[in-house]
Amino acid sequence: MTPNQFIPLITLIVLPFFSAPAYANPDDAFATALQYISDANLRKCLQKAQAQHHWKTTKEVTQIKCHSKKISSIQGLEQFVEVTELSLFNNNIEHLQLPPLTKLRKLNIAKNPLTKLQLSHPALEELFVFSANLQFLHLNLPAATTIRANNNRIEEFSYQRLSQLNKLYLFNNELPTMDITRLPALAFLDVRQNPMPDELYDRMDQLTHVTTFHDGNAEDWQ
Repeated sequence: MTPNQFIPLITLIVLPFFSAPAYANPDDAFATALQYISDANLRKCLQKAQAQHHWKTTKEVTQIKCHSKKISSIQGLEQFVEVTELSLFNNNIEHLQLPPLTKLRKLNIAKNPLTKLQLSHPALEELFVFSANLQFLHLNLPAATTIRANNNRIEEFSYQRLSQLNKLYLFNNELPTMDITRLPALAFLDVRQNPMPDELYDRMDQLTHVTTFHDGNAEDWQ
């Protein structure tokens, strides 16, 4: 047998070696995902959480909690496709563009310097955006049951679909009016400390299936 006859055999042995998975070490996959996180403070928070929970891949991550970390952007979180709860309380987020996290059920972005929030998500059930700096709130959350947006400066609250909404907290805002006619599942509404006219409060009181808290017109609570 000539030396050339050994070439096919050698090729068969070598090829499987070069076709091994790109990430033999799962930690490498997680580290690569972190490279897409543009905010250094968010990246550090995720690195710390990985060390605590021993995550090997992003698919193991179902909850992200990064409070008071001076985070200003969540760009890159789309890598964490299994996340159901995202809590970013007390950070520096001024503009929120939510990545396509289709399994997300709970979002806490309270106490961030947001002035406007336009949010649409088919599966989100709970939204917490209280004590921010909101002036405009526009929502399309057909699965949402609870929204806490109290202690802001909201002047305009509008929505497309909130058909499952059960509890709505808008206490201490600057709302002159709001549409209460398209909230069929609503059972609790807190709109105290808003400059709404008495006529609107009277209409709210006529909704016998809703427990409504209000203080009357602006002069009553100033």
